[in-house]
Formats: sequence, C-alpha cells, structure tokens
Amino acid sequence: MNQAIRENKILAVLLALGLICALLLCGVRAIMEFQNTEVCVVMSTQDIATLDHKPENVREFNGNTLLDGVLLLVEDEVQYSYVNEYTPDAENWDGPMARCFLLYPQFAARYHDLGYPGAEEIENILYRAVTDRNVRVVWITPFTDAQTGRTITDAAVYEDVVENLSARIERHGLILSSSFSAFGAYEPSPLLIFAAYGVAAAGILLLGCFFRLSRRWEILLAVAGMGACAALWCAESLWGYNLFTPLLAFAASVIFPCLSLWYAYERLSALRRDTLSRTLGAYTGILLVSLGIAVAGGLFVGALQSGSDYLLAIANFRGVKLSQLLPLAFAVYAVLRFLCPPREILAGRKFILILGAFGLICGVGYYILRTGNAGVSVLEQRFRNWLELLLIARPRTKEFLVAWPCLAAAAVLVTKGKRAYSWPFAVLAASGYASAVNTFCHARSPLWLSLTRTLLGAALGAAIGLILIAITYSGPSVKKDAPET
Repeated sequence: MNQAIRENKILAVLLALGLICALLLCGVRAIMEFQNTEVCVVMSTQDIATLDHKPENVREFNGNTLLDGVLLLVEDEVQYSYVNEYTPDAENWDGPMARCFLLYPQFAARYHDLGYPGAEEIENILYRAVTDRNVRVVWITPFTDAQTGRTITDAAVYEDVVENLSARIERHGLILSSSFSAFGAYEPSPLLIFAAYGVAAAGILLLGCFFRLSRRWEILLAVAGMGACAALWCAESLWGYNLFTPLLAFAASVIFPCLSLWYAYERLSALRRDTLSRTLGAYTGILLVSLGIAVAGGLFVGALQSGSDYLLAIANFRGVKLSQLLPLAFAVYAVLRFLCPPREILAGRKFILILGAFGLICGVGYYILRTGNAGVSVLEQRFRNWLELLLIARPRTKEFLVAWPCLAAAAVLVTKGKRAYSWPFAVLAASGYASAVNTFCHARSPLWLSLTRTLLGAALGAAIGLILIAITYSGPSVKKDAPET
C-alpha cells in the first residue's frame, strides 16, 4: 500500500487535502457537541399524579413536544430516528430542536429486571440515551415491576434514578438541569466537497488493489471522481436531491476498512520468525496503522454527517449491513492475494481446512445476525452494563474480543510458518475495521465518544493479542554475550 501511495502522488495529495478538510469539519461539529451539555428529566402531569408525590429534579410538563420554544424529536422505539406522530412538522421546522427519549412501556417494565433488585436497568437505558445518542430531554413514565407487573408509585425510586443519572453523566461533561440544550439548524460549509474528493481518491487507491493503474488512468479517474462529487454536491445543495452525503458516507464506510485490510494483510504476509519483542512490536504496529486508516474513514463519515439533521437523527446513515459485509468480502479476496494463496490453503490438512471454513462461516453468520443490539443475552447485557460503569465508553465486543485477538492469532500462525491455517483468523479480523468505521456512522453519537470507544476497544484487544502472542511464542531467543575472561 505504501508503494501505491508513492506511485500515485496526485491521489495522495487529494486524500491528504480531503482529510484536512474533514478534520476541520469534525472540529466544528465537536464544538457544537461540547456546547450541547444541559439535560432535563420531565414527566407528564398525568403520570406524576399516579405517584405518592412529585419527584425532585423532575420537571412537570403537559406532554407538548414544543417545550421552551424548542421542538422535541421523540425517539422511536427502535432508537433510530423520531416518531412522526409527535412531531409531524420536524422537517419544515427552522427553529432549535432537541432529541427526546420517551420511556416506552417495554423500557419502563425493566424495574427488577436482568437480576437487578431495583431500577438499575432503567437507569442504564436512560444513561445510554443521554450519552450515546445526544438525547437532551428524558421523558420518564411510571416504572413497572418486571416480575409482578405492578406500577412503582414510590417517588423516592424515581428520585434515586435521576440522582444516579446526574452523577453518571457528569464525567461526560453533561449537567442535569431544569432546562436543556438544543441544536440550531446547521449545514456544513463547502469544505465538504474537498472531503468528498478525499473519499474519491481513497476509492481510486483501492482500485489499485485490483488493477495496476497507469499515470494516465490515475489522472482520468481523479478528474472523473472530482466531477462526480461536484455534481452530487450541486444536486444536493442547489436542487435538494439528497444523494451527496448518503453516497459519500457509505463509500467511505466501505473503502477505508478495505484499505485497512490491504495494509494489514501486506504487513502480515511479510512477517517472519523473530524475537519476541520484535514480534510484539510488529503486531502492535500493524494494528495501530491499519486502525488509523479505519479511524480516518470514520472521520470522513463524521464530517459528511455533521449537519444538524444527522446530529438530531432526522437523517441517518444508510446501508449499515452492506457496509459491514462488503469489507468481509474484500477480506476474502485480500487474504487469498496477499496472505494465503489458494494453493497454500489447499496444501494444509483437509480437516483443518474444513474446520477453519466451518468456524469462519459460523463467525461471519453470528456477526451478521448480531449487527446492532438484537439478540443480546442477559449475561452479555450485564457485562455491557459493567463496562459502561467501569469505562467512560463501552468498546464494541466484536472488536476487542474477536477482531484484534484474531489479528494476533493470524500473526502467530504466519510467524510459525503455518500461514495456510491463518486465513480464517485474518478474515474474522476484518470485522474490527468495518466495526470501527461503523461506530462513526451513528451521527447522533458525539464524535469524541465514538473515537474513545474505538481506541478503548483497540487497547483492550491489543492487550489480549499481545498476551496471546507471548503465550504461544516459540521463535529464536536473543543470544547472550559470552562472559569476558
């Protein structure tokens, strides 16, 4: 990959220029997010009447989604966008808006759930809404005991939840208040088109993985890519055809994980048996640089989706499943080209080949099914909750428990001269790069939180990978100098 960049200087310049512009746009978005710090907990007059008294630190309101001159976008039940029935004129509203989490009956019924004695899981749900999804108005409803179905009428229970929530969100720089923050209408500056040029340049570089491009083709494709980006931007900004941001964000979410894999597999293929310290250093270097490429892609996505309509989830990233499947498909191609040619895989023992293929199919199938939060077991949800209490941002399980240890396993097998058996682990490692960029695709999550989540996942996964390499190491040791006589 380094050679491809050196040979295609025009693309390298476009990519660097695009990344600089993306960073500037991300900086503007980050400032907006850091200023959006006040959170309010509300409860309708009707619901308060069912309790023994009005809870402290809970604001009473009449259920109107126009509150303090701010339009509340009530989050839907799948926590994706907003409910049209509550705010039918959201797309035509030109005033400030704020995201609102409504404690729907299925969430309110989490009292005494997951083995917790009280409202701990409801508190966790509210915490995630505020910190992970930019919710600034928390609309609570009466809690229901998951075991008995009775309504919790003790106002002290609600006061404890609000007090605990206030303490937990403080480390995110958020303040529980009687008022709340809102986003005004904002569209990214025209610098966005230069960020798009960077995505186009990255896509042309990726083509070089499939075809060797001459200088002539490099120039032609660069001009065509810039022209296409300019046309899409004009169509969106002048005529209202919303194609520029969705297409470019999706392209970045696919291209940069693939570039990460290209770099990682090239480096893996060059590994040889060496001292333990150098092997550990090589693995760390591969992970850091390849993940850096993926994070750059995430920043491109974050810049493209920096408008207030994305921050408020009026508009959302499209193609989540496909953006995670395509890098896995590329990983199979890249493994066969750079790391394990088919003849080397087939030269291995057949039962190992079959076992590896079966494990890979199961792993990829599980990964596809588990994209999102569906199908989470009680034990895993408890583990996730523990991580949220322990860390400022919960890293993604598929990254620190699957992808980065699998990258280490592939490195171990390559250094031991058993690269024919490394391919299932190398392909499974691809899920980490796709997941890292996908973290930034959720525009309603603050940029700093997405970056922190990714880096924490890399740190934990790298630690597991380094331990795995150290335990299985059997390379040459450094010879000690003979004592002087």
